[in-house]
Amino acid sequence: MFTSENDDSVGEALPWSSGTPSGGVGQCLDAYDDTSDTLSIEHCRFSYSGETVFIGQDATFSDVQFIQCNVCIEPGDNNVSMNNALVSNCGLLTDGIMELECVNCTFDNCAVAADWDAYFYNCIFSDTGAAAADEGYGSDFTLDGSNNGFYNCPEFGENTFTNTAYPYQAAGAGTYYLADNTFRNAGTAALGELSTKTTYPPIVYSNTTISVATTFSPQAARDTNCTDLGYHYDPLDYVFGGVEAQSNITFTAGTAVGWFDAWSGAAYGIIEDAGVTVSFNGSVVAPCWLARYDTVQESGNGNWTDTGWLSPITCNNPNPYYSPASPQLLMKFTKFSSRNFNDQIRDYSGNFVVSANDCEFYGGIGGYNIQLNFTNCLFFRYAPAVTYSSYASPSLSMQNCTIEQGGMNAFTIQHWGGATWPVSIRDCTFDGTSISMDDYSGGNTNITYCDFNAFLTNADRLAMLGAHDVTNVISFNWQSSWFGNFYLPSDSPLIDAGGITADKVGLYHFTTQVSQVPEGDSIVDIGYHYVATDAYGNPLDTNGDGIPDYLEDANGDGIFDAGDLGEWQISPFGLGGANGLQVFTPLK
Repeated sequence: MFTSENDDSVGEALPWSSGTPSGGVGQCLDAYDDTSDTLSIEHCRFSYSGETVFIGQDATFSDVQFIQCNVCIEPGDNNVSMNNALVSNCGLLTDGIMELECVNCTFDNCAVAADWDAYFYNCIFSDTGAAAADEGYGSDFTLDGSNNGFYNCPEFGENTFTNTAYPYQAAGAGTYYLADNTFRNAGTAALGELSTKTTYPPIVYSNTTISVATTFSPQAARDTNCTDLGYHYDPLDYVFGGVEAQSNITFTAGTAVGWFDAWSGAAYGIIEDAGVTVSFNGSVVAPCWLARYDTVQESGNGNWTDTGWLSPITCNNPNPYYSPASPQLLMKFTKFSSRNFNDQIRDYSGNFVVSANDCEFYGGIGGYNIQLNFTNCLFFRYAPAVTYSSYASPSLSMQNCTIEQGGMNAFTIQHWGGATWPVSIRDCTFDGTSISMDDYSGGNTNITYCDFNAFLTNADRLAMLGAHDVTNVISFNWQSSWFGNFYLPSDSPLIDAGGITADKVGLYHFTTQVSQVPEGDSIVDIGYHYVATDAYGNPLDTNGDGIPDYLEDANGDGIFDAGDLGEWQISPFGLGGANGLQVFTPLK
């Protein structure tokens, strides 16, 4: 996010901020990539700038937002492509471009210009969005395209769609969700990532109470059929601000949840009362998401501008110590994203119990009176933090986690007043992680246990050194494959270097290898694991019944036992798995 120093809705307010941002002057970003013929700018928001982005070569902008900028792109006679862009209340989209091509973009109250040719497909123009497009450029300028929608501005191109009613609806800080029955299914077939995005708004819960057990499932339709026109948001199915949970809440696989600060200060999305459990039940192909609203919505409409210091989910518990009534947060296959000074999850009042399996955190997590239990989790550029004294009930348990970060914050464990609350960290990877940890256990491994962990050479270590730690790693040399960017190379010293077999920690059907060979019951590899797949990126399904092995074998131990959905090696037709002999006798 690139924004004005006077914009207090994003990040911490600067001491000199006026709190009233407006269109600026000067360049926001001078961009050039001398390693490629084409510059790529993706997933960026630019707000309240003058000459926003200057480019020195051909460029592609994807999934970008320009909000109240004077000139969005200032090129030097270069070609520009824009895919899924939102341009709102800007003076001029481009100035000096040789050729412009835009696909699924929304232009509201913005002039569009190019020196030679401009082509638009599946775009929306509203309130003179295209009226000034060819002004002053003479006969050499071409304005063309197809399947575009228009509201209150001149039309051009082929197969146009005109709407006489305002085509948008707002939800919180997002102004450009499509109104019902407007410009939907009017484009060409769904293109790439657009099929995972939406033009439908979230349902907002603000300053309210949920008093009965409630299940939330995806409701903002993803664009999987004929493409809707215009800009597509990353989906948010629901957004919460200042909501009190007096009863259990469950989010099913694939549900995307947002949150906002309902006020300044100790603001939260959901606060759990004593005895309440909130569950996120994602899957590897349909993870749940929990994200602050501004990681999706463009802001700038005056909504949700308060900023607080708490978190999207916290607790309201009168008991400072652990008890059966302590609020619980249970998560599996869930991803978290937030700004850099908000914890994703933290305690507020009393003890809070948090358990996460197979989750990814792109933001901080921690607190004072919180019990954190992580199994097979990834922390990207942020690390957990637990700090408290003995009169509360904090604890930290980490099994097969990877913390990849270079200084956004330190991995922090502080026992105030010589407290001895428990810490267990095993089979985890620390990649360039700053560590601030004390230990008052006196070497008692029943209180503090740290072993079979991996560190870069000469990097920070945990307070209790493990006899089996791997410490001679120059680079982890992460690899990319179907589900992420933290697979291990085949010659990694972390392979088979853990302190337990993989089936004992629920990782039988998981892998760290690009080859997708499952761990099985081998010695567990150190660090974060992904679900093993076939050659096409589908989770392994040994018996071919349509239910992946990792789901059928619910506890991931490779054995059919209580709680499992089925015997993952036995087909529903009674035949064996991959090694079974199948005999077919024709009827006579």
